[in-house]
Amino acid sequence: MKTKSTYFTAFLLMITFPYLPLEIKAQLTVINIGHYAHDISQDGQTMVLSNSRGNYIWTEAEGLVTINTISNGYSNSGRPSISADGNLVAATATNPTTQLNEMALYNRTTSTWTYLGGIEGQSDGSKSSAWGFTKDGSTAVGLGWVSAARAHAIKWTAHEGLQDLGSTVENRSSRANAISDDGEVIVGWQDAENGTRQGALWRGKNQILLSDKGTILTEASAVSADGNWVVGGNHQGPWRWTSNDQVDYVPHPDTGAFFRGAATSITADGKIVIGYFRPWPGPPIGGEGFIWTKETGRVELNAYAEALGIDTKGVQLSLPSTITSDGKYIIGSGMLNDNQVAFILNTTPLSTSEHLKNQVVLYPNPVVNSLIIKSNTPVKSVVIYTLTGQRLATPILKDNRIDVRNLEKGVYYIHLFLGNKIIQSRFIKH
Repeated sequence: MKTKSTYFTAFLLMITFPYLPLEIKAQLTVINIGHYAHDISQDGQTMVLSNSRGNYIWTEAEGLVTINTISNGYSNSGRPSISADGNLVAATATNPTTQLNEMALYNRTTSTWTYLGGIEGQSDGSKSSAWGFTKDGSTAVGLGWVSAARAHAIKWTAHEGLQDLGSTVENRSSRANAISDDGEVIVGWQDAENGTRQGALWRGKNQILLSDKGTILTEASAVSADGNWVVGGNHQGPWRWTSNDQVDYVPHPDTGAFFRGAATSITADGKIVIGYFRPWPGPPIGGEGFIWTKETGRVELNAYAEALGIDTKGVQLSLPSTITSDGKYIIGSGMLNDNQVAFILNTTPLSTSEHLKNQVVLYPNPVVNSLIIKSNTPVKSVVIYTLTGQRLATPILKDNRIDVRNLEKGVYYIHLFLGNKIIQSRFIKH
């Protein structure tokens, strides 16, 4: 059955760079369904979703298509993932022979499932579940049950079959959540003796716990294509880790002490991170999404869109789940009029205008009283943001000057609208 979708065209700024003029025409696709969006093909054309009953494929041409239902009376588990070309899906499916749920592969060309089995045991009608997939579709990772109360991280390849990655804490569980494109680095969690989830990384079957100068990090959720960057979070907040215990934390929004968050995905180069913050206790869908880079800091995802005049149609983009390796597409789930919806955010610029960079100058910078904009192209309007993405009151632009005397000392972002082009820059208020 084809679902109703809402499209609208809007401006959207790529915040990867601190100063980048763009001519952008981006699109937000809102899918009015009660499913969670998990993964998308590299070209942004095919998305995989799930709910408690099964797994689904969405394309613009065909709408929502069911690829399987969980038929043994238990709930769906795991996180479906899709290959870069959109042809293969790793998900959890009911094996018709055993009536047990297990990690499985779906081939869209042949519309067939391959069931991958489990390890030693089962729990609540399940032998295993799929949580991650390489972009070439060669390797799947997830969780396999050892007994009704204990599970291990698992890895599957066509050559070696299903492998038990084990647990480094006796009688405790582990799980693999994601895998690098070359299949060499797997990340997820390992239970501590007290049951707390610790961020874990496997190379082969060798497991290490991720830490920040000796402090163990929380659950790892994603890894960059080359395996050099890992993201995750929970009570510590969202974090980005690389070797030698180098850790960056995404700053907490000013919404109270009981807000928790996690990073959910990262680009191939490790520069752009997406994730969410949510009230605790409470579901992630009830919070707010963010996009983060080292240079720009955290920007709330709705503010990221609305900064450029995008009409988000009342959708709270609360749970972004995946950003493609090149950063062009962000997908996730959100709320619209108390209904859960899925969304695809296409941030692909149609063209760039690099020559504008040399035609706009801000001075003095640092500034005390009045910021002057020198531009060969008329500036229609400006918007100023804090480093955490808070939009300030629209400043009055008069004779290409902005009065900044009332701003507190610090660093600010400024968006300058020149026709249908936008320039983002920074200035320092003294």
